[in-house]
Amino acid sequence: MVIYSGELMGGIGEGKLYIPLYQDSFRDSLGTRIHPDTINLKVPEFDETFYFEKRIEISSPGSWFYPIHCIPIEIICGVSIYEDSYIILPRIKKNSKDVVQLISMHNVRGEKILSLGDKLGFEIK
Repeated sequence: MVIYSGELMGGIGEGKLYIPLYQDSFRDSLGTRIHPDTINLKVPEFDETFYFEKRIEISSPGSWFYPIHCIPIEIICGVSIYEDSYIILPRIKKNSKDVVQLISMHNVRGEKILSLGDKLGFEIK
């Protein structure tokens, strides 16, 4: 069991645009709806290539978009654990290599009232 820890970073706000477009695909592939906020964590030691076999493909919502991949995780925030969460791996990544994007069916940021710089963890399932 490896728990990765990172610092909450700001994003460019595209998650709120793209997550709703992929909702039907998330439901079909993951069995759940995803909250529209993404969580960006700076995690320099994380290497997604170690978890290639755990990737789940999410189909494209249309011909103008690419399929994406998700890796199932649990988000750890203090004593709270959020299942039904995922690392999202878009084909075109706009964040730096050490930033990991997390999505969840839960409104983790809103429930825990998180601020930039706060620490969060996650564990690969």
